[in-house]
Amino acid sequence: MISQYVDIRKCVKTERKHLQYTQDNYDFMTNSVRTQFYAKSITKVLKKMDLNTTTVVDVGTGANATMSLIAIENGAKDILAIEIDYSAFQCAQRVFSKQMRVTSKTTNKIYFEDDHVKVCLVYANVMEYDFPDAVKSNVVLIHELFDDIASREDAIEIISHIQCALTSRTRQILSIPTFAYTMARPIRLPKEIDEKMSGILPPSNTNIHLDNLVPDDWFVEDAQIVEELDFTTNPCNVSNYRANFAESDLVALYLRIVCEDEIYEVAEGDPWRHIIIPTNCDLTSVGLRRNDDKSYNININDSIRCMTEEDEIAIASSKFKKVREDPWGMLNCR
Repeated sequence: MISQYVDIRKCVKTERKHLQYTQDNYDFMTNSVRTQFYAKSITKVLKKMDLNTTTVVDVGTGANATMSLIAIENGAKDILAIEIDYSAFQCAQRVFSKQMRVTSKTTNKIYFEDDHVKVCLVYANVMEYDFPDAVKSNVVLIHELFDDIASREDAIEIISHIQCALTSRTRQILSIPTFAYTMARPIRLPKEIDEKMSGILPPSNTNIHLDNLVPDDWFVEDAQIVEELDFTTNPCNVSNYRANFAESDLVALYLRIVCEDEIYEVAEGDPWRHIIIPTNCDLTSVGLRRNDDKSYNININDSIRCMTEEDEIAIASSKFKKVREDPWGMLNCR
């Protein structure tokens, strides 16, 4: 265990770039626990849909078009797959071409078809894309716009934009996933690791990325929600909560996403990690969003919450329970 973290000093960074397209990255993600979560979620959602009146919109389809292929395997008949990276777009073109015929093609848009499904593959920035009128009355949005924490990949802005573009011509817009959370959980370093890190803890505006997940025995309290992305509303919404822990110098942030009764949290074997920050770190410095100019950090021995009402955390827990029992109860975009 010690040797695994001896080089932790090298992991201290002031910023971290998002995963960029390489075939290795996409192969890694295709086989990840997170992709298994999406596969189960897509299967459950599409079973409830009238697929004759449903368009599946795959936002950021990727080189392997994994989510689109899962949707097709589950009976989807109309797919709109959008990809912003041209190399990934070209790879996805080859994937679809192996399974169906090309019926129409331009530089940035390719139509595929077989006896059961039609696919439109588009190379575009979804924020600038003019959605076609051919989108059907029910839309299932599949998106994986998350990094190590919920709001780093602009999911709220992107999904809100799509909702706005489609609401006037659709009856219902469903999202996979329904919720994304940034969780915070305090940790205590083992004595031998703490001694090796003595004097090199990062300042409050930086964070530590480990090569491996935080071991379970480092955690000292239960996790709390510090950020909630709600995709069941139109437009979707982000809420902030202030976590309150008894005593800790370091906190691990990580992602939790939810759809139906499926829950994903960062797991060994995935390309995502815990982010370790000092408890006095301004959370906006590591990518969390705020709707005002106030600082946003984790409290130690403090009962103040970011939200104005004292029961916001209880409301979040109740909503989380409700979405597991009735995941589509709040979502009907007429």
